[in-house]
Amino acid sequence: MDVSMDTDITIHLFNSGKENLLYKYFENCYMHEFILEREIKNKSLQVYNKIYEEIEKGKITKITQKYLIEIGMKKQFEDKVYEIQTLFDFGETNAVALASVMGIAALVTDDTKDQGPHDTLVKEYVENIIPFSFYELLFLEYLQSGDYDCFKDDYEKINMIAYPKHPMDFVSRIKRVVRRFSKQGTDRDKQWMSNFCSVNDLDYKKLMQNLKTRLLSV
Repeated sequence: MDVSMDTDITIHLFNSGKENLLYKYFENCYMHEFILEREIKNKSLQVYNKIYEEIEKGKITKITQKYLIEIGMKKQFEDKVYEIQTLFDFGETNAVALASVMGIAALVTDDTKDQGPHDTLVKEYVENIIPFSFYELLFLEYLQSGDYDCFKDDYEKINMIAYPKHPMDFVSRIKRVVRRFSKQGTDRDKQWMSNFCSVNDLDYKKLMQNLKTRLLSV
């Protein structure tokens, strides 16, 4: 599964040293040039420079307008930007539009606004793109390790880097993740999780029972 990268989650993962989560769960990582050259460069020059190192290593691919012209997708991209521009800010719009026109299956974003990219894509208002936040990537790590303490520690580390003034509550956020991929989720998300557990030989029900016990003890 390939992924289009949004601004803030990229900064959060690189600043916390957890960028390998991107390479573990996604085969190819793509970033629109606007996000890199305008947003990340302005927000974190350190992360900007690190991403260029990753681009040179072939771990991340920067998508330019020139490239979209070369592959005959510039108009489709611009049309998608126009279609969805009222839903998101311009950086988010570019990340979502890139995924849509290039057939990229996933978007990584830490946006937490109602009707923001994560919320909108979970509700499938834009079709065929599945969103993942940093804590959902950590949730996938927990499913494979069963290590609750590591899960919580990694969450709090990124959380404090990302939202030092208004950190997100771990318990409420993870309960939301569980609801998303369990009975209350969309058919798409439940099927995705079923496939993930099958490929990795995971007992999802048992893992959720253990997680519920730990969450209730907090």
